[in-house]
Amino acid sequence: MAAHAWFDPAHFFESLNMTSLVDSLLFGALDLPNRILMAPMTRARGTREHVPTEMMVEYYRQRASAGLIISEAIGISQQGLGWPYATGFWSAEQVAGWRKVTDAVHAAGGRIIAQLWHMGRVVHPSFLGGSQPVSASVTTAPGQAHTYAGKQPYTPARALPLEAKDGKGIWITRQWATFERAIAMSRLPAAECSVGRCFTGFS
Repeated sequence: MAAHAWFDPAHFFESLNMTSLVDSLLFGALDLPNRILMAPMTRARGTREHVPTEMMVEYYRQRASAGLIISEAIGISQQGLGWPYATGFWSAEQVAGWRKVTDAVHAAGGRIIAQLWHMGRVVHPSFLGGSQPVSASVTTAPGQAHTYAGKQPYTPARALPLEAKDGKGIWITRQWATFERAIAMSRLPAAECSVGRCFTGFS
C-alpha cells in the first residue's frame, strides 16, 4: 500500500530524533561507543583453581567491539563459588588472569566490567572441603548441584550470623576488601553483583 502523500516516513523518524544501536552512550562514568551490551554468560573455562585461561583472554578480546562487556560471574571467595571451572577473584593468580583479560579487551578498544558472584546455598560442600555452605538463612536449594564428580544433591546451608549481615561483621568487611582490591588490580572499572533468591534462599 502506498504511503499517503502527506506522510514522509524518512522525515517522520528523523523528526523523532531516534537513536540506534550504533550510537554512543554515556553509561554512568563509562563512555560507550555503541549501545550493544554483552550479557554475562557462565562459560566454565577456568582451571580447577578458578584461574582464567588463555582461551578466556581470546574469547573476550574477540568481543571487544561491543559497547560494553559484562563478564561471566566471578566468585568473590571459595566459600561463595560452587560451579566447576568457574573463575574467582580472591587469589593473586586469579586477579592476574583477569588482568590479562582486561588488558586484551582494552587493547582491542573495548570496555569490560565484572559481574561478582556469591552462590550462597547452591555451593556444594565438595567445593568447600566438606564444609557447610553459608546463606541468608538455614535452607536447602532445590534440585542437584553441578560438581566435578557430576550432579549431587544440595545440602542444607547454615545461616550467616546477624552480626555479619548488618554490615559490621568481620566476614563482610573482609569479603568487601578482597574484591575491592581485586577490582583495582585487574583494571576493571566497575562491577555488578549477581544476587538471586536461588542463591540466598531467604525464608
